[in-house]
Amino acid sequence: MWGELAAAGATKILTFERDFARPVEKVWAALVTPTRISDWLCADAEVEPRAGGRFHLVFRNGPHIMSGVITRFEPPHLLEYTWPESAANGHSIVRWDLSAIPAGTRLVLTHTLPAGGALADFASGWHWHLDALADAVDGTATPWNRAQWQTLQSAYLTRLAEGFSGIAPSAPG
Repeated sequence: MWGELAAAGATKILTFERDFARPVEKVWAALVTPTRISDWLCADAEVEPRAGGRFHLVFRNGPHIMSGVITRFEPPHLLEYTWPESAANGHSIVRWDLSAIPAGTRLVLTHTLPAGGALADFASGWHWHLDALADAVDGTATPWNRAQWQTLQSAYLTRLAEGFSGIAPSAPG
């Protein structure tokens, strides 16, 4: 499922929604447990699980480091942290909302980026990582696949050029 883009002035808001046939607590664990984070974000993680705690990622697929601060921590339903990476053009905010649904868990990821953030990179990256999250919930790691990410990045660049908001066609082949 494609991410959606909205704007609030110069701020851009990327939103992704995924459903998992697993309980909320299991999906939550994949978002806050360093070994589970490693399985789907392909990053070494340090997490201080509390508001004001550190959320630090060192990505293994490139020289990317993200060292944020947890701003909201309400297990097992809400996690929010700053994302002060250079590609975000400052302090962006990543928010995870989890809710129980009859089939398991609905996850909504919202990434709020200041003007100048690398939208196609973030959209394609989150899309790829959320696809990997499905296996990580069950403890299975997904190795980084640069070719798949590049395919997604091309698709999101096209979507951005076409106005990209709320349109959700089928994912690329």
